[in-house]
Amino acid sequence: MTSIEATRSSNLILDYCLLFGNSVLVLFESRGSHSFISHDCVKKLGLSTRDLGCELIVSTLASGKVSTNSACVGCSVEVEGIRFKGNLICLPLEGPKVILGMDWLSINHVVIDYGQRKIIFLETKGIDLVSSQEAVKDVKGGATCFVIVAQEKKNITREHISRILVVDESPMYSQMRYPSYHLGGI
Repeated sequence: MTSIEATRSSNLILDYCLLFGNSVLVLFESRGSHSFISHDCVKKLGLSTRDLGCELIVSTLASGKVSTNSACVGCSVEVEGIRFKGNLICLPLEGPKVILGMDWLSINHVVIDYGQRKIIFLETKGIDLVSSQEAVKDVKGGATCFVIVAQEKKNITREHISRILVVDESPMYSQMRYPSYHLGGI
């Protein structure tokens, strides 16, 4: 699908956003499970990619099924003045340079208003949690961060097993008689 066709379509929202400070055409796609970036955009912006560790087959409107094994990780995307980070899977896209799918929409609490043809950022309460690697990278980039270190208590298997009720220890079952079977010949 070309960008002109997408613009005319009543169920697609296109807008220019900033990707690492560069203006790119973005398609906001609630029907797509993941977010994508065009090979051309990766090359033009000189972005580094990482191997996915597997081949991913993706169905696209314009090209049908295409395969990929690379992604751009931790991409800085600015939408309506708000900066986000996201992982973008590399694809041979035509038209929009970036597709922001449900993974991006749901993590960032973004809703698409198809009637008004715009995206809406919902108010979220709480703290955004990032990994220690992301925090270090952000601090090196000049960000001010507040760090809370948390460690989940891991119960050992024996503790989990001890919580399982055992039926045959019940007085009702201890008095029942079970038939015996003879395994030998007749």
